[in-house]
Formats: sequence, C-alpha cells, structure tokens
Amino acid sequence: MAVPVETTREFRSGTPVLVVPSRTAVTGAGAASFDVTQDGRRFLIRERADQPDPAAPMHVILNWPTLVVRNQAAP
Repeated sequence: MAVPVETTREFRSGTPVLVVPSRTAVTGAGAASFDVTQDGRRFLIRERADQPDPAAPMHVILNWPTLVVRNQAAP
C-alpha cells in the first residue's frame, strides 16, 4: 500500500492505494517475504505457487515429535 502525504506546515495523509496486489501477509516474525529494489520501482514477493486460494485452511499439528517417533517405530 502507498499513502500520499503532505509535509507542509501541517502533516496530512491521503487515501491508501494498493500498489502491489499480493496474497502474502507481512508479519513481524523477522522473515521477510518481500524485498524492494534500491530505486523503489520494483518488488520481489515470495508466494506459494501450489496454493492459489488465499483462504486455504492452515493445519496445525500439535505434539508432532511424538508422531515422528511413532512413525519411525512402525513396521
């Protein structure tokens, strides 16, 4: 998103505008999923190509180390 601003005597901001359409969420987890060229004119965005649906469910597996040990012991 981009927001036009005026830096005159009084700070004013305009309406946000979508600059780069993407399904990628930006998180504060420290792992950047995008980068911007030095001149600010291009973006490189990492997206999953195998899941085109942004509303695809996420599966969280709890206690996965136990499942790994159990599967290794199975004949």
